[in-house]
Amino acid sequence: MHTYVVYEILKTNTCKLFLRKIETVKAINSESARRKAIIGTNKEYNNVRAYSYA
Repeated sequence: MHTYVVYEILKTNTCKLFLRKIETVKAINSESARRKAIIGTNKEYNNVRAYSYA
């Protein structure tokens, strides 16, 4: 099991992208970490990224 930090990508009118932390999750891979983090929320899967956390 690895630890991942899951972020939501927020787009603004000025073409800048911001990352907002959703949750820290333990999972086998980043895909399952993304799924675990958005369960029970109204976040879209395409707007969520998971990055390895050391």
